[in-house]
Amino acid sequence: MPFDSAPVETDSVVLALMRAKQRIEDPANWCQGEASSKHRRCAIGAIELEFLDAADVLDSAAIELFNLDTADLKQCPVAWVNDILGHAAVMACYDRAIALRRAEEARRG
Repeated sequence: MPFDSAPVETDSVVLALMRAKQRIEDPANWCQGEASSKHRRCAIGAIELEFLDAADVLDSAAIELFNLDTADLKQCPVAWVNDILGHAAVMACYDRAIALRRAEEARRG
């Protein structure tokens, strides 16, 4: 129908992940080897912009969805994906994290 629309996303974690992904969707806005470089961000750096400080990022559900289990960002899996596997793999991580959160929220009903 012409007036049908997609459901409006309300989950704050999904919204944060979507905004972070959008920030680095263009490879020109993405960087490797550091959280930020001029106006570019890595996978974690993009999420940092959605929170007040690094401690909030490390405690966030968004980061949990990236399977980070350490406060040392240089040792976490998403940093490795960002720095070694590259941009396409980072975009896939975001898609997976968003899907996992949506599934988690659907189970909670």
